[in-house]
Amino acid sequence: MKQLLLLLSILVLPLCSKAQTLTGQAPARVTVDETFRVSYTIDTQDAENFCIGQIPADIEVIYGPSKSMSTSTQISNGQTTTSQSTTYTYVLKARRAGSIVLPAAHVTVDGQDIASNTLYITIDPADSNQPTGNGQSAGSSQTSTKTAARGDELFITAMTDKATITIGDSLSLTIKLYTNCTVSSFEAKKRLQIDGCYYKELSAPQIRLTQEHYRGKTYNTCTIATYTLVPLRKGAITIPGVSYDFNVTTPANVNADSFDAFFSGNSRISEMRRTAEAPSLKITVK
Repeated sequence: MKQLLLLLSILVLPLCSKAQTLTGQAPARVTVDETFRVSYTIDTQDAENFCIGQIPADIEVIYGPSKSMSTSTQISNGQTTTSQSTTYTYVLKARRAGSIVLPAAHVTVDGQDIASNTLYITIDPADSNQPTGNGQSAGSSQTSTKTAARGDELFITAMTDKATITIGDSLSLTIKLYTNCTVSSFEAKKRLQIDGCYYKELSAPQIRLTQEHYRGKTYNTCTIATYTLVPLRKGAITIPGVSYDFNVTTPANVNADSFDAFFSGNSRISEMRRTAEAPSLKITVK
């Protein structure tokens, strides 16, 4: 009987481990004209075909969906555990007061469609007594408890200095990192390739983190790559999305005293490898 139970547990365990959940997260309340973050996370890196239902007309999509993948390794008392996840993120803005429903998002994992939970958000009227970002005096802080970036946020953007260009002219492509994590190193996942365009990466910039207010939140940011592009033909040219790997280190227990943790044998270090992607861009060549 014991051998039978053991055999059944061995057979059932792999089936249980394959169950996946796509979890949506969003603030319960926001105000009109406030940017906010909506994310969908699943504990695998094999997710494909992410899509979401119709976003309400009163919601403006500022950015997204951006895709990031992370691999987390924790070492505790000599035991190592590794977990992987994929997160899809939107930055949205509410246009008018009311209540909205964000429909379920979907991904495909091993051929199976997985739906997220539905998200409900209440949009409050903007407080006319509160200064807006454009009305603040120089030197005043633009960070609030509602717009402070979470400590685990990391994403990249790709921007050109021109959307329309004449053939033979040049333009710049800049890749920037925005994060509140501790990044120890990074590298491009694949070499940039652009059809119909000559391009050259400039010398690697010196990494200097500065604070920047972006989409309603404050991040540490730096330029990680800059390219010069020269179109070789007229028409629309697509600059493919770029992808970078980042090594992120964090203490697994931020409340533990490092000296006591080390000598008590409870020291825990979390090492994470995260992948961030920026969507493709299009330029028009005349």
